[in-house]
Amino acid sequence: PYGTVGTWLGLALDRFAPALTTDVRNELARLLPSLGRAPAEAADQRRLWQAVESAVAGCVNQGLEAWALDDLHLADTASLELLCWLLASDRLLGLHGAFAARPPLPSDTLDVEAALRQVQRLELLRLPPLEPKEVQHLLESLALPDWSHAPPSHLQALYRHTGGQPFLLLETLKALVLSGRAPGVGPLPLPPAVDALIGQRLGALPTTARTLLEVLSV
Repeated sequence: PYGTVGTWLGLALDRFAPALTTDVRNELARLLPSLGRAPAEAADQRRLWQAVESAVAGCVNQGLEAWALDDLHLADTASLELLCWLLASDRLLGLHGAFAARPPLPSDTLDVEAALRQVQRLELLRLPPLEPKEVQHLLESLALPDWSHAPPSHLQALYRHTGGQPFLLLETLKALVLSGRAPGVGPLPLPPAVDALIGQRLGALPTTARTLLEVLSV
């Protein structure tokens, strides 16, 4: 538990080096062994959460202004619960944050969106697929030698292939770059990461839905 928060907190402590009391440091050692030996007694959730809150507040005092966590759907339950508690803390009112997660799947045991909705200070944004012009801007920002100034026909083919979905778009570009293929040479690939995600989502569907898809795909 607390793997997600522990990883982020370790990076924050290394970067901002706040002064920690002995009690806070000892409690945080449950998450970060590099801080020393953890107390022998069983962890108390309230005491542990308050120690994390104090550490984050110390980082804020040292210049931390914002934090961001991507792929929050991969977080463990304990980290998500602690994150929501920290976001509601009056001690951290000045700390800005941005958190990203993919839409929930039926097989998910953790409902990230429902958890974050409980934090009234957060604003939920649903990001639509990129428009063709935005795909062009993304390619220009990546500065890929073969794609930054690719002709419109190649950009249109990439947009049709990915539907403007950032994950599929970036994974397709990565597969092309790693293969050394130039724009317009052969069909665009289905990257392994995308194939695995599609398989995961199909596997989460009810049996009748999967059977129907199999029939339609013939």
